[in-house]
Amino acid sequence: IDGNYGRTLATRLAACDTVVFLDVSRLLCVWRLCQRRVQYSGRDRRDLTFGSPDRLSWDFVLWVWAYRLRRRPRVLAHPAAEVPAPTVNVRPRHRTIT
Repeated sequence: IDGNYGRTLATRLAACDTVVFLDVSRLLCVWRLCQRRVQYSGRDRRDLTFGSPDRLSWDFVLWVWAYRLRRRPRVLAHPAAEVPAPTVNVRPRHRTIT
């Protein structure tokens, strides 16, 4: 599964056979947001719908910064997370994720 869409988390967890949770630091996440903003400033990204230039708002930066405290515990404690699927919780070094 990919993404942080809370409304569909139960459905996606039930449909998967393996969960890989990339537990990346919030500082690294915000740094990568800034890098991506510079790299794609005013241009389309391949992972977004055509015609949707990359944007960065303070609301989104704050959401990312607060993720570990607010969203992460709820995602990991979600009742559907107890499906009989192998779960791998990874806290990688920043150089290993591209």
